[in-house]
Amino acid sequence: MRGLLRGEMDVARDAHRWCGLVRFHACDDGILRARIAPEQEVLDAIALHFAGRMRGERWIIVDATHEKSAVFDGRHYEIRAAVPGDLPPAGAAPDMIEGLWQTYFRTIAIPERHNPALQRRCLPRKVRQDLVELAGENAH
Repeated sequence: MRGLLRGEMDVARDAHRWCGLVRFHACDDGILRARIAPEQEVLDAIALHFAGRMRGERWIIVDATHEKSAVFDGRHYEIRAAVPGDLPPAGAAPDMIEGLWQTYFRTIAIPERHNPALQRRCLPRKVRQDLVELAGENAH
């Protein structure tokens, strides 16, 4: 991060964090949807990250903090103002992707090393609310 100003370092750090915290939901229309709530404006960096890794998929990432969406058609993405249809419907049934995240989380967990206090410190509530693998713990 040599040569970056303090504010740029904060944005780069937040973008890096959110690249690992985006959780997509498969919707009936075939479009993957995700919601994030970053402090910094990182949507463009995150969209570039996922455009390179999820070519051929159609997805939308909604930045709830800044009311913007990144919309990817399988080849190109654009940043636009968020609209209500960008997010999955409220109360949508759990999908296969959610089940995979929960299975992965349970599989790698070591029960003897469970440390909810550390988890809360490293993953604040505002981040935890969108992590499907923590669905049962998000209220704490």
